[in-house]
Parts: sequence; C-alpha cells; structure tokens
Amino acid sequence: MLMRILLKIFFVLFLWQCLSASTSMREICRDYSLLDGSEPIAAFGMDTTLHWWAITIPFTNQYRLIVDGDFTDTYENLTIPVFSPDGQRWSAFGIANGELHLINESETLILPGAGQKWGEIVYSGDSETLVYSYSIAGLEYIVGGRHKYSGLQRHGKLFVSYDGKKIAFTGYRGSNLVLSVNGRESQLFDDILPVGFWNDGNMLYAAKSGNSWQIYIGDKAVTESFTNVTEAQMNRFGTVAGFAVSFLSGEQAAVLIADEYYEPLIGRTYSKVMNITLHPEIPIMVYNAIDEYKNLVVMNTVEYDGGFYSGKPVFSYDGEDLLFIGCDEINCFASINGRKYKINTSLNVRDQFAIKPGSGTICYSTSASMIVRYLESNRLHAGMMVDQIVAPRYNWRYKCYETLGRINERLYLLTCSP
Repeated sequence: MLMRILLKIFFVLFLWQCLSASTSMREICRDYSLLDGSEPIAAFGMDTTLHWWAITIPFTNQYRLIVDGDFTDTYENLTIPVFSPDGQRWSAFGIANGELHLINESETLILPGAGQKWGEIVYSGDSETLVYSYSIAGLEYIVGGRHKYSGLQRHGKLFVSYDGKKIAFTGYRGSNLVLSVNGRESQLFDDILPVGFWNDGNMLYAAKSGNSWQIYIGDKAVTESFTNVTEAQMNRFGTVAGFAVSFLSGEQAAVLIADEYYEPLIGRTYSKVMNITLHPEIPIMVYNAIDEYKNLVVMNTVEYDGGFYSGKPVFSYDGEDLLFIGCDEINCFASINGRKYKINTSLNVRDQFAIKPGSGTICYSTSASMIVRYLESNRLHAGMMVDQIVAPRYNWRYKCYETLGRINERLYLLTCSP
C-alpha cells in the first residue's frame, strides 16, 4: 500500500515537472524511473491517453499486471490491458487456479464455468459500457451492460455503439456470413467488412453478394457496387468514414461518407489506394496512392508528392497538423500540411511518428532512444539510451513527448518537452 501511494505521488510530481519544464536545450528531455528491477519484465507499453503498463514475473510461471504503478495479484497468465476512450477505465483477463478473471481498475470478477478461455474486451465510445467475451467448451458468451449473447461461430471483432446500447458482430451461417446487432441478423452475405456504429445507431459495413461489394448503413446500401472493398476507417463519433475500393478496371479509389454530404464522395482513381486516415472530427480523409509509378499522399482531392516511398499519413491529436514521412534514394523528408522539411538521414517510414501541433517538431524512437527533431534547424534532442523502447506518443494534456524504455529489468519513462 505504501509503495502504491509513493508511486502515485511520484507520478503527480512528474506531471507537474513535465508541465513546467524549461525548453532550454539542457532541460528539454528528462527521464524517470518507473520500476526498480525487483521483478523481471515480460512486456510493457502505453495507451493513447495518459497511462503506462507492464507485465512482470514476480515468481516462476506467475505474472503481475502493473498500471500506472498499481499492482494486481499474480496470475498464471495475463492479457495486456484495454483502456476506455477517455482513459478513465481499463480491463484485462487473467487466469488463476484454473479460473478466468476479468480484472479492472477497481475490482476483479471471476467468470462462471470451468475451462474458460478469454475472448475480447471493448469499451463503448462514451467509455461507460464494458463489453467482453469468453468461451466455455467452445461456446462463446458476449456480455455487456444488460446484454448477454451466445456468439457461436462468431467471426472477427466485437463492435459497441457509442452509448453502449448495441453490440454487433459477424458470424457464420453455413458458408455465408451475417451481421448480428443485438441478436437481430442481417441477410446472408458472401463476405462482410464491419466498420462500426454510425451516429444514427445503425451499423456501418461493406458486404459482398456474388461478385460485387456495396457499403451499407443498417439495411440500406448507400453506394454503387464495387469489385472489392479493401480498407475501412471510421472516426470515434460515427460521423465520418473512409473506404478504399476497387473497380472492374482494376483501379482503386477512396470513398468518403459523412452526414454533411448528400451522397458518398468518390475520389479519382489510382493504381493503388491504401492507409486510409481520417481527421479526428471533420470530413477530411488522407491516404497513400500510387498513380502508375508516382507515389502520392492525397488529402480529399489535394495531392502531395510522396517521394520514392512514404509512410502512413497521421493527424495531430487536434487535427491541426497532417504529417507524413517520405524518402528518396538517399535522404528523407517530413511533410507537415504540405510543406516539406529535408531530413539528412534515412528513416523507416513504417515507424510510428508523433507530432506536437504547431511546434515544428516530430518525435520517433530509434532502437535505443527517443528522438525529437526540430524540422527548421534539424536540431536533435534525445532521451537516455535504453535496451528496448516502444513508439512515442504526444501527451497533449502535459505538452510532452513520451515513451517507455527498459534497461535490464528497470523501466523508465522518457520525456521531451519542446
């Protein structure tokens, strides 16, 4: 108990220091010890809000989950935690003495039955409803709010409406698939790509009948037919969605669906469309495209040069900045809102990059440290050297870039405040 209190005090002090940190060259990056190495570390990571977690091995074949310094009991097996969208809640599965436990920030629930296997954990968009699944003797149960369903032969992920009142999943019926929403099944399809709940409470999905695909909201098709739908994304609020589709000619295009538009908008065709990315709120869609042999990044109808090859475009948390990394034969560049900044080194465009809006900086992890790069001057700042590191995030609450690094069995929080 004393250790938990001390860790929480430390975390509050860290956040205060992070918020008030000087931006001088000497003090831009700071590092903090989170775990002292008394227990071997099996895995560690961060969510997209404020939290960090680690799974340690206090005893042989025994595991413990630590979230923000709070320790769980030991288990014979554990899953990594799933956090609610607002960051206030988390849950994980654990097995102890042959029983399946659902663990969260305030309590632990022992699930009924023997020989259970864990399934999936999902939170509703408003973070109020937890939905989880587990199976007994091959029969899956899906539980959330007042609902409990049997999802025998369920296929793919669980989906929860923003208010938590509806649960959807696809399932096999013979060789076909159906979409089930609160137990009500759709017509039979040859294939289904579920996306999520639209803001009107209906499920958004693409489905194949015969040789053609269409995009549906509820039971209504809202697009023409395509030969394939290869990607789909929807924002958290169910107000904007983007799809990558294929035509009989073999060309591909992006489709944008939003309540602000009377009908879906279909972009120009390319040889290939991929990495659909949505603005967090307004109907703007960005994606990578190949036009014959030319590599592009496209924002709605605006095309940016992507170099010889480029990474997936990303928005800053507030949608103000659009970033992607592109490379030529030798060097790379960062593009922010269409403006290129030359980077005199090679970068892996597949890495995850973080961006602080309006700062002219980007952040990424190498194999041994976190790097903050000032794009105008190409000045670099780095955290401490570590043995293992995860991708960074920008913590907008405290205006810090952050990541986790491990040295032997010690875990550190690496921060930079540009």
